Amino acid sequence: MAKPSLLLSFFIIIIFFFFLLCFSCPRFSCPQHQKQALLQFKSSILATGSSLDSSTFGLPSWNLNSSCCAWERVTCKSPSNSTHSRVVIIGLNLSYLFREGMLPSSTILEPLFRIRSFMLLDISNNNIQGRIPAVGFSNLTKLVHLENDNLNESIPPQLFHLQHLQYLDLSNNFLHGSLSPEVASLKNLRIVKLSYNHFLNGKILEEIGNLTKLKHLSLQGNKFSGGIPASVLNLKELEVSDLSRNDLSMEILAGIGNSSNIFCLSLRNNKLTGGIPWWMEKLRKLEILDLENNSLTGEIPSWLFDLNSLKDLFLGGNHLSWNNSLKIAPKSMLHQLSMKSCGLAGEIPHWISTLKRLVSLVLSENQLQGEFPQWLVEMKLLGEILSDDELTGSLSTCLFSQSRLLMLALSRNHFFGELPEKSGDAKELRILMLAGNNLAGLIPPSISQIPELLWLDLFGNKLSGNTFPAFDPQGRLTYIDFSSSEFSGELPTTFSREIKILA
Repeated sequence: MAKPSLLLSFFIIIIFFFFLLCFSCPRFSCPQHQKQALLQFKSSILATGSSLDSSTFGLPSWNLNSSCCAWERVTCKSPSNSTHSRVVIIGLNLSYLFREGMLPSSTILEPLFRIRSFMLLDISNNNIQGRIPAVGFSNLTKLVHLENDNLNESIPPQLFHLQHLQYLDLSNNFLHGSLSPEVASLKNLRIVKLSYNHFLNGKILEEIGNLTKLKHLSLQGNKFSGGIPASVLNLKELEVSDLSRNDLSMEILAGIGNSSNIFCLSLRNNKLTGGIPWWMEKLRKLEILDLENNSLTGEIPSWLFDLNSLKDLFLGGNHLSWNNSLKIAPKSMLHQLSMKSCGLAGEIPHWISTLKRLVSLVLSENQLQGEFPQWLVEMKLLGEILSDDELTGSLSTCLFSQSRLLMLALSRNHFFGELPEKSGDAKELRILMLAGNNLAGLIPPSISQIPELLWLDLFGNKLSGNTFPAFDPQGRLTYIDFSSSEFSGELPTTFSREIKILA
C-alpha cells in the first residue's frame, strides 16, 4: 500500500513546482513601464504615416499580450546586482527601421529615454531629423553603445557624462562646431566614429590622447584643421585611425608613433606636408597605409615595402619622388598599390612582378615609357590604371584575355594600331578607358559582347568606319564616348535611352 502514497506525493510535488513556475513567470517579463514606453514609441511611429502598420516596420511582435523581452529588436538581461530573476531591457536595435523617404523628427525618441537600463541603443540609418535630445540621453547613464544618424547642431555636453560609454557612433549626421575637451572624461571609450558630419571643425584635441582604451578613431569627412596631435598617434591600444578628408595641415610629426597595434592609418585628402616619417617603419602590424592626395614631399622610402603585414599602400597625389635606380625585393604582400604621380620614370618597374597577391595597380601620371609588359598581364589583376603616362606600342590580344580584369585605364598614352578583334574576351570588364591615344581602324564587334561593361571611353583616337557595334539594350552600359574620332556611321537604334553617348 506504500506505492500509491509515494506516487501521490510525487504527483503533488510536480503540481507544486508547476504552480511555482507559473507564478514566477511574470518576473521574467520586462518591467511594465518599459513595455509601455516601447508601445508608446510604436504608436508614435505609426502616427508618422496614415497607411502604415506595424508590419511595415517589422514590429508585429510588439503587442500587449507578450513580454517585450520576446519582441524583435529588443534585448533583455537580468541586472548583475539583482537578487531575483526580474529582467530589464538592455538593448534596442532600431537601425533601418524607417523606410526610405520618411523623415521622422528626433522627438519621436522621447518615450525611449524612460528606459534607463539601456546599455545599447542603435538608431542609425533612419534619417531622423533634428537635434540630439540632450536631456533624454543624459538619463541613459548605463549606456555602453550608442549609434545615431542624421541629427544636427552640436554634440551636447550631456553625452560626455555617460561614463560607461564604450562605443560612440555619430557618423553621417549634420553636427557642427568643435569637439569639447570633455570628451576626455569618457575614459571607457573603445570606439569613436564621428565621420562625415561635414561641419565638425576646429582642431583634433590633444585630450583624445587621454582615452587610453581607444581602439578605433574615425573622424573622416569633416573640417578638422591644424596638425595631428602627438597624443593621438601615441595611443598604445589604437588599431584604426581614419583622419582622412579633412583640412589637416603641417607635417606628420616625427619621433612619435607608439601605436604599435595600429593596422589601419588613413590620412588621405588633407593638406599634410613634409616627408613620410621614419617612425612608420616601427608599425609592424600595419595593413593599410593611405597617404593619398596631400602635399607630401621627398623620396619614397624603400622600407615601406619591407613591412610584412602591409596589404594596401596608397601614396598617389602628392609631390613624392621615387629613386628609379633602386633595386628592391619587397617583403610586403601588397594587395593594392597606388603610386600615382610619384615620379616613376623608365619602364614599369619589374619588382612589381614579385607582388604575387596584388589585385590593383595605379601608376598614373608618371613618366613611364615602353610597352605594356607581358609579366603585368600574367599577374591577372582586377584593376590596371596607367593613364597619363608615356607608354607606347600596340594593345596585344592577351591584354584582353585577363579573365579577372574589372578595370583597364590606359588613357592619354601613345598606344597605336587597332583594337584587338578579341577585345570582347574580357568578360568581367566593367570600365575600359583608352581615350587620347593613337588607336585606329574599326571598333571590333566583340566589344559589344562584354556583358558587364558599364563605361567605355574611346575619345580622341583615330577610330573609323561606318558601322558601330550593336550593344545589347538590356545590357549594363551607361556611358560611351567615341567623340573626336573619325567614325562616320549612324548610331544603332538598339542603344538604351539610359546610356549617355558622346559622339
